[in-house]
Amino acid sequence: PNVSQNKINKHNNHILLLYRITCSRSYTMPSTTSMTTTALFALYLTTETCKVSAYVPTAGRAPRNMPPSNFKNRGATAPTSEVLPAADTESMAAPWRIALNIGDKPGYFSSTSWPIITKCDFGSNQEIIPQQGDVRYTTRTGQVVKPIEKGKWSLENNRKLSFDLSFPELMSRNELTIKAGTTITCEGILYTLSDLKVLNDNFYQARDKTWELGGELNDLDNERDGPKKWNDDKQQWERSNGFDAWAYAKKRLQHAQLQNKQEQENSKRPEPKTLSAYSGDFPGIQNKDQVFIGKMGIIKQGTQVIGTWAAEPIFADRPVSYTQ
Repeated sequence: PNVSQNKINKHNNHILLLYRITCSRSYTMPSTTSMTTTALFALYLTTETCKVSAYVPTAGRAPRNMPPSNFKNRGATAPTSEVLPAADTESMAAPWRIALNIGDKPGYFSSTSWPIITKCDFGSNQEIIPQQGDVRYTTRTGQVVKPIEKGKWSLENNRKLSFDLSFPELMSRNELTIKAGTTITCEGILYTLSDLKVLNDNFYQARDKTWELGGELNDLDNERDGPKKWNDDKQQWERSNGFDAWAYAKKRLQHAQLQNKQEQENSKRPEPKTLSAYSGDFPGIQNKDQVFIGKMGIIKQGTQVIGTWAAEPIFADRPVSYTQ
């Protein structure tokens, strides 16, 4: 194979190495044909970790950038990526893809919102560091590349997440503008898997108690409103004398209280659609528990809300299209 080093980027003590490996093979079917397979490996190096952050296989004539179905039968081996051992999550950075939506406000539709995507590492030292030193977006004149700088993150009560990012240069798109030197603060909410389990268990317990008492009330309703029975002694139809109206009223009140408790516990649970699609690692979480990050967090410039944000974890073993 021919190995060539394409590019070296260094920013904030982070080095991105891109290597392109090209393998050529000739075979006869029925005439001699040349197949070229190119793989691009990206190594992202930090002071804490060294990992494969991207792997892009492309093959000539192969649909959807995959080797042909009978590629293996011709004696050639399709390229594969090496999965490195997992590092200690307490000391490594947790990579998340952050989607900033400038100009968007919760509860309001905006046709001029400005999406900005940046992949960042939440470090155990309370720093959030962009994996690349720039952000890219498009305007009417084409693509624009602007620098982005690291900031600090904080987590309050294992729930309220906030972090800062800075833009040292003037940025504008349509009628929206971010002044040079602007620092934005992103505020949102975070749930661990353990937190969600506790919230769900509390709701299920309240619901089961409500259903159980509701069944008892149904039995009492049938006793009170059920068909009359024939009394041989009195020679008449009559209802059962065992119905206790006072006990029935107390159970009705208790059932209303349990319904209210059930609604309260349910309101504490986030809707799945309001959370990130996948859970990921996050530094400082006890027992290395994974977390979901809520969508529609708010972006502030000072005290003014200027947009919303969401995040998804980045996995090294997922296709490159997923991590973009």
